[in-house]
Amino acid sequence: MKNEKLKILPWSLEIKDMDAEDYPFYESILAQGNGYMGVRGFDPAGIKRNSFERSVFLAGFFEYIKPGITDMVNMPDLFAVRFGVSCHEISANATLDLRTGLLTRSSIWQLASGEEFSLVSRRIISMQNKHATALEVEIKPLDGNLTIVLETGLDGDVTNLPVSDDQMTENTECLRLLNPALCEANQSGGTLIMESTYSKRRVYQAYRVWANLPLCATGLAIRDYTAVRLEGVIPAGESLILSKTIATYSYRDDVDDPLSATIQLADQLAELGFAGILEESSQAWDKLWTTCDIELDGDPKLQGAIRYNIFQLLQNNAADDPYVSIGARGLMHGRYKGNYFWDTEIFMLPFFLYTRPEAAKNLLLYRYHMLPSARKVASSLGLKGARYPWMSSDTGTEQCETWDTGCCEVHITADVAYAVQEYVRISGDQDFLIHHGAEMLVETARYWVSRLTYDDQRDCYNMLFVKGPDEYCGVTTNNTYTNYLVRENLLGAIRAIDFVRQQPQEWSVLQAKLQVTDQELETFAEVAQKIAILYDPEREILLQDELFERLQPLDISTHKRGAAALYRTIPYDRLQRYKVIKQADLVLLMVLYPERFTSELKQNIWSYYEPLTLHDSSLSFGTHAHLAAELGYQDVAWDYFQKSVFLDLYNIMDNTDREGIHLAALGASWQALIQGMAGLRQGEDGKPQVNPKLPPAIRGLRFAVMMGGYSFKVIITQTETKIEAHNH
Repeated sequence: MKNEKLKILPWSLEIKDMDAEDYPFYESILAQGNGYMGVRGFDPAGIKRNSFERSVFLAGFFEYIKPGITDMVNMPDLFAVRFGVSCHEISANATLDLRTGLLTRSSIWQLASGEEFSLVSRRIISMQNKHATALEVEIKPLDGNLTIVLETGLDGDVTNLPVSDDQMTENTECLRLLNPALCEANQSGGTLIMESTYSKRRVYQAYRVWANLPLCATGLAIRDYTAVRLEGVIPAGESLILSKTIATYSYRDDVDDPLSATIQLADQLAELGFAGILEESSQAWDKLWTTCDIELDGDPKLQGAIRYNIFQLLQNNAADDPYVSIGARGLMHGRYKGNYFWDTEIFMLPFFLYTRPEAAKNLLLYRYHMLPSARKVASSLGLKGARYPWMSSDTGTEQCETWDTGCCEVHITADVAYAVQEYVRISGDQDFLIHHGAEMLVETARYWVSRLTYDDQRDCYNMLFVKGPDEYCGVTTNNTYTNYLVRENLLGAIRAIDFVRQQPQEWSVLQAKLQVTDQELETFAEVAQKIAILYDPEREILLQDELFERLQPLDISTHKRGAAALYRTIPYDRLQRYKVIKQADLVLLMVLYPERFTSELKQNIWSYYEPLTLHDSSLSFGTHAHLAAELGYQDVAWDYFQKSVFLDLYNIMDNTDREGIHLAALGASWQALIQGMAGLRQGEDGKPQVNPKLPPAIRGLRFAVMMGGYSFKVIITQTETKIEAHNH
């Protein structure tokens, strides 16, 4: 629901008179990151309610919570500020600057004796140096001299609160996954090393503290808490400015001596200071906005929301790391144990593909590096080739603990193959296809051949015991979305091998690894030709699966978004027998292959399935906005687009506070605007084309895209459309 205290501006979010009960929501939407780390937008000086809430996460840092199952580890609190005198906050405002990534929090505090002081905290997660963070605190007395006692440092007293895969189960049992290995402090800073419980993986942190007033400083080091304590008087009319710079490395960083690297960087950051770190980070953000921004002629609030979506996508992507992906809640929350889903390949990757191709490539390289694990997953199920897990962490093994989803929602493997082919098509990166993509396509194709069941009576291949994107349908047979992408996976493998064969040297290397035969390729082609694609010629419509038409109708007029998700009001066993849809299924298929299907089929798909869709998933609104825009349903597209682009800012799913930011919805919003409303396509010449169908509220757009290694600027106004080539 809309928060009246939140003001969305073109380049910032502003919150006035923050309500304490809404702090979890504010902490979610004010989250900061740089792809290497993510930090929820908590108040540095705020009360520590629970050890799992002041969340800091590092990309790819997981630990086992039970045999075979991992959780993304909650890291030490970087920004902890504690008062040694009794006081409490009486008012607070906050501003998140989307242009620079700076989060500013302004508050008024009151001592037990009645005196008041203002506190302004500014914090930055550097986009220039992924290991650098900084905090600046300014305290000013409001009632004469102020005697102050405060501490700031690193707080390693943190735990994880693993969230069950069953959304109806609420866990309250915390797990401590980090233990202190080194804790030191002196009057100017300190060092903290924490080690994970089972794998003995380490995070290394060092900080330096500087103050502008001559306060008494002492170092504190207590087990997993290191801090500098400052005591003294702030004269009336003056301000205490406290600066803390922090360096962070972990076992994942490629350095010979991570502790020395951390301490050395901490010293360098101290010399650079808060202002220097902010300036460097701001320059890095300027470069990102040059290629990723969307300028809008329309409502300033909408402009700010679009930029916020882009801002969070960029913050949660480790653009230079080919061994991590983007979790469903990014680096800002531990929901789904920090795992990676199809969300990345289908909903987020297109944004990076068209704006930061190298980042898109690294997201796919994560899947390539997980191929050995994917082969083991397939083998464990008695199948050949490579099968990607529904939920994946750094291990690349299945992290989903529910049978019907983990074993049956197999479309994730075809989603990865789809993303590989889209990346090669849009970027023109044939080297990736030769050295990585072809192997991924062949191994996943082998999985499908062994996963499908041949029906000799109908001379077709069936996908049995499968769950499609519409998770309300239950386990079914021949989900059309899945089967269609499987067919493209098989055909893509054939095309990839045909291409690599034209490069004799590369082909010899790949063939030595894969041992592909002509007979196997013929099998791929046969299975692709005969895989069941359910089509009703009388109604001219694709059928979702073989069971959907048999399900019991349900009046969903009272269950559309605004009410609780149906899985919270109807037992799941009963729900999966109703003829209702959780999220886009065949509507999504229409937008994945916009040139494949006729306008008539798209309209029929929309007319039949959209009224049955509850949108009980954040993935759904943007996809419906996308297809509605293509079909020219401007009012409907606009309605769905607003739900998608404001999803977290207005807490539309009523869970942003508890579960963090919905990264897939951010990506779906970008696709709805750029591919749906602006009509972006790749022409036969490899260059961008647009066919704008903007709603009246958007009078024009300006954005940059990358295709085939070239950069283009797209300008859409009410009277003309221009596409200008930039640099190579």
